[in-house]
Amino acid sequence: MIGRPDQPPQLDPEEGTRRALMTDLSEALAGPDGPTVAAELMARLDRVAEELTLEMTNGTAPDRFRSIEVLREGIRSARSVLVAVSRPAESNG
Repeated sequence: MIGRPDQPPQLDPEEGTRRALMTDLSEALAGPDGPTVAAELMARLDRVAEELTLEMTNGTAPDRFRSIEVLREGIRSARSVLVAVSRPAESNG
């Protein structure tokens, strides 16, 4: 948030972009294609997590190990939320 104490707060451009993306994501997940969208996002998150694990185990980023570990946990957390939404798509085919 940016602004002065005597004025209502305004969103900085980056925060506004994040909110717009979250709104788009929420609408996509709630729509008729929600399970498919969730399944696609889970697959992408899985690929990113695999790449992070490879980078960690190969020692190519030892100085960034902790931040990569935190990112990997965030991906796992996001994926766990998407699992529930994607279940109907998995059961259909």
